[in-house]
Amino acid sequence: MCVQVLLDRKLIQKRKITLSLFHFPVEKSTSKSEIERHASLTKDFLELHKTLESEGYFTPSLPHVILRWMEIFLWYTAAIYFNLISWSWTSALLIGFGSARSGMLHHEAAHYSMTGNSRVDKFLGSLVMGNLRIPL
Repeated sequence: MCVQVLLDRKLIQKRKITLSLFHFPVEKSTSKSEIERHASLTKDFLELHKTLESEGYFTPSLPHVILRWMEIFLWYTAAIYFNLISWSWTSALLIGFGSARSGMLHHEAAHYSMTGNSRVDKFLGSLVMGNLRIPL
């Protein structure tokens, strides 16, 4: 009984959302100059993409990934060292830099662009943010 009530409420809510979407205006860009402008932008973007792809910008680089991990390790190692010699503010600053760089590495892994293998990228992204979950 209780499950049926919840399902009915979800169905009613879904219908309300669907009906409310019909009230938004539909914008169509039909002017010839705007269509030409979008076509030229798309053409320029595709040319840029082909150029960058031919130069290897989208190819994962294992040495680059290793250097990024070493950089994060060094930030945190330096932070621990400065904390041990009682330079707390310097340590806090270094932890901040390390966290920012860890976030950027996690962002790269979340887009599956770090190694080219999505499972490895998920694992490394989880590892760098401190919540190790093995993706299956």
